[in-house]
Amino acid sequence: MLICFCENATAQEAEDSIANDEETWVKPEINPEFKVGIKLGSGVSTMVGKESNTNKLYFNLMGGMYLKYRFKPHWFIQPEISVSRRGSNFDNGPAEYSRIQCYYLDFPFLFMRGINVNNSSVIAFGLQYSRLLNSSIYQYRDAYPQSSKPGLTKNDFMLVGGAQFHTPFVGFQFLCKYGLININDGLLPSLPPVSQGKSMHNLTIEFNFLF
Repeated sequence: MLICFCENATAQEAEDSIANDEETWVKPEINPEFKVGIKLGSGVSTMVGKESNTNKLYFNLMGGMYLKYRFKPHWFIQPEISVSRRGSNFDNGPAEYSRIQCYYLDFPFLFMRGINVNNSSVIAFGLQYSRLLNSSIYQYRDAYPQSSKPGLTKNDFMLVGGAQFHTPFVGFQFLCKYGLININDGLLPSLPPVSQGKSMHNLTIEFNFLF
């Protein structure tokens, strides 16, 4: 009799413990009305346009923070601020430039629309202002950049489109960005191929983790 009582008491304590754990371990809401978080990611970029047909992909890194506000049941705005390293490789020959590397301060402003009931899947579109912080140009196979900086415009505006996918603890953001401004401001006259003054535009594909 005593053994049965002890077994029942132990089982009840276990059930109470599980219930308390479930009450304590509450999953965060997916895409709450208001959230401030950080973003970290990578991607690829290049510089497209009539200036060069030898452009190739370059590996990107980025990080920053975002603010998200839900102003309607399935509609959000998300302003961000981040620092990114991007640029372009070029398949040019010896004694010519083979890479342009840039650091930008980016200010994307996104509108987003949830496409399912709990807004775990979201489409995004918007505009980004970018300010060039620093840039370098590399000659073919050189490990160090040229002492002179390439002639690039300081400001850029980019069209942005993509999607987000969310779990209770982390989000995933995929974005494609295209620069609207011709960033070619002469490149480096002493390093061939000499700039023809034709168009160069930033093109970037990003993958970010949202926390």
